[in-house]
Amino acid sequence: MNAYQCPKCGSESLDVTVITDAFLRQGSCEWFGTDVTESQDGDQEWDENSPMKCRECFHLGYAHEFDPSDKRLYVRFKVDDVLNWHMYSGDYLAEMLIDEAKDEIETTRPGFHDEEAESDISVSHGDFVVTFTLAEQEKTDDAK
Repeated sequence: MNAYQCPKCGSESLDVTVITDAFLRQGSCEWFGTDVTESQDGDQEWDENSPMKCRECFHLGYAHEFDPSDKRLYVRFKVDDVLNWHMYSGDYLAEMLIDEAKDEIETTRPGFHDEEAESDISVSHGDFVVTFTLAEQEKTDDAK
């Protein structure tokens, strides 16, 4: 498997949010704290839907978005930013999101051919997410 890397800048210096057990320290006066070094089970779990952040450019996303073998491209827009485009609505807003996402991808991935990709818009954790699924031809070319 290739190393995870930032889809925006290519850095492999990343943070991932994990689930782990921690010992619960309790003191007087309702003081509480946690200590992961004293946990009986120090396992850490994360998967493709775990939040991930680039330490170089601070790009935020989910682990599968940082996986170079994933043949989908993702562009996130904060809902608040999109709401500033209030003069647009419906299909025109969707077209605007897709066009903005294409512009973003073209700056970070030269040779991206949007006519060879299917696009989809979803809302995830307060963001509009535009996903491009690359055509089979481009997937085959990348595998060579």
